[in-house]
Amino acid sequence: MTEQVPAEMAAALVAALGELDELPRDKTAKLGAYSYSYTDLGSVLGYVRPILKQHGLAMLTPLTCDGQTVTVLPSIIHESGARLDFPPFSLPAGRTPQETGSAATYARRYSVLAVLNLATEDDDGAKATEGARRKAEAPAPSQHEMVEAEVWRRRFHALPDPARLTIEAWVAKAKTTLDAAIYDERFRGVVERAEAKVAEEAPFEPSLPLDTKP
Repeated sequence: MTEQVPAEMAAALVAALGELDELPRDKTAKLGAYSYSYTDLGSVLGYVRPILKQHGLAMLTPLTCDGQTVTVLPSIIHESGARLDFPPFSLPAGRTPQETGSAATYARRYSVLAVLNLATEDDDGAKATEGARRKAEAPAPSQHEMVEAEVWRRRFHALPDPARLTIEAWVAKAKTTLDAAIYDERFRGVVERAEAKVAEEAPFEPSLPLDTKP
């Protein structure tokens, strides 16, 4: 991005960015073999908006979706009328409205973090040795895997309480008997079956077959 930033807006940006600091990862997602800490969109916006406002700035994250891809078009505007546009950020839209919504939220959050040059606080920063060992044993999930994990986490938590409790009982058993890849696949199948039962308004019995054999 090479466009010239007006002097008044540039001064406001420099001042605002100087006040922004790293954000704590205040949420934890646990799904399948993945468990990770993150800062959700509400926390990010709740932190940056007041600081930007003090300097006459606001950030926009409008979305477009062509059915295949969700794209965020981030920009910053200044009270003088100046505007600074940034490159778009895109993610796969997913197969359902729920997945598309999760992808949109994820894309908006990371666009804000990238544009404002923000980092989220590393929860394992004080445990460097332990963190290095964990990374060697289990590489961090890719961005796509994290998006998928977030999508399935939201689908699971959208289920009614009886369905969630039944699945949680299955999870407690499956985690001790299945390897990570098989567990993830089975977990997603279980959530899909539960969603189908809910859609049919059929009873979701605790005896629903949730086998844990590889």
